[in-house]
Amino acid sequence: MHRLRRAEAIGWRLDRNPRFRRNLLLVFHLDRMPDLRHLQASLRRASATWEPLRSVLHTYPCDILPPRWVADGTRTPRQGLASLPSSSNAEPQLRLQEFAPLLLQAFDPEQPLWNLWGIEDVGGGEAAVLLKVHPLVAGNLDWLSLLLEPGRQPEPSLPPNVRQLQQEHWLTDLSAAAMDEAGRHATRIRRRISKAPDYARAPRQSLQDFFENTRATAALFGKGKRLPDTRPSQAPFLASIRLPWDDVAECARVTRSTIREVIMAGLARAISDFQRGTVTCSLEDPEFPWIAKQVSLATTAGDPRRRIRELQHRTRPAAAEAERTFLPDTAEFLDRLPQPLLEAAADECFASGDFRCELQPGLPTTAFLAGARVASLRSFQTTRGHRIAVSLIRSLEDLSIGLTLDSRAFPQPETLVNKIRAELENLMRLAG
Repeated sequence: MHRLRRAEAIGWRLDRNPRFRRNLLLVFHLDRMPDLRHLQASLRRASATWEPLRSVLHTYPCDILPPRWVADGTRTPRQGLASLPSSSNAEPQLRLQEFAPLLLQAFDPEQPLWNLWGIEDVGGGEAAVLLKVHPLVAGNLDWLSLLLEPGRQPEPSLPPNVRQLQQEHWLTDLSAAAMDEAGRHATRIRRRISKAPDYARAPRQSLQDFFENTRATAALFGKGKRLPDTRPSQAPFLASIRLPWDDVAECARVTRSTIREVIMAGLARAISDFQRGTVTCSLEDPEFPWIAKQVSLATTAGDPRRRIRELQHRTRPAAAEAERTFLPDTAEFLDRLPQPLLEAAADECFASGDFRCELQPGLPTTAFLAGARVASLRSFQTTRGHRIAVSLIRSLEDLSIGLTLDSRAFPQPETLVNKIRAELENLMRLAG
């Protein structure tokens, strides 16, 4: 079982604070309630491929070491399917608000970092399954294809070292971790020593490169707009917008952009019209999720094509200019800070901004979840201090746009959602 990297460990520790908490909620709309035994077989098949699904995070006192994944062979993944009460209210938007508190809840640190809920009746005899998963478990969601494949597979056997890890003495684990830490430091020292001849041959250039890399890394900290009026501890407002996938893809093709950039252009224009000001977008680094590069998106152009080009001129250079030379060393230092100091340091470099937008792998073809046909798939994420978090995922023939809006920042969120929908539909006219 592997140990978390320092950057992952910092993200995990910051999850204790609702301001930095990261959760992903997938909502499967099904034609009927899935078969429980079939669902357990699908979970075992997926967990055999993706280790975090069958593991729990083992933490250490005072966070002296990064947590490690430990497989639990004594129980199968999530015995049963927790049930949420059915509602007589068939309005989809109001049902989404019932799911909002689930998205914000913290995971039990002694349990796997994912939860399943089922709703037997969402109207018309159909059902829904909610899967809340932590980003450390979600990964790139490749395991989702195994969970959605129909049919049963033989129950996989756990790796032979699982029992050994479960019975491993704490002192043995601590000494092994200390050896790993020493090995990483020795590798880093050898790498720096190997560069010493270059420094000796060109000391002036080496010193200049050092200061440039230092400035580039420091530019990521303490920059950007912070939003003190956001309240991540309050249940957010969830909304879902669906656009034809072919139209979005064609719009991206004719504007020589990506699907994410098309949606971001529509969001920036709608938010700018709503709040009458410059809109800021956070570009997060997947390797260092506690750092975000903030970009100002001034939507001055009326033509949609020029608007998308303006967005590209701002976001693409910003995403490429961040140097990572000293970020690993910074992560080593931050992960050794006590929890209050870590949160204070993260608050200095965590620029919340107006919105962030992420594209998830989707569902391009018809699939089944434990024998139940998936009619649609929606995705939502926590705001993490932003006013709006946008999660894009393909749902069969549509692009599902999951909006998580801060409840305090937008007292009347329906008005903004309608503006966003209208602006995105206007952009779709570019597809012809």
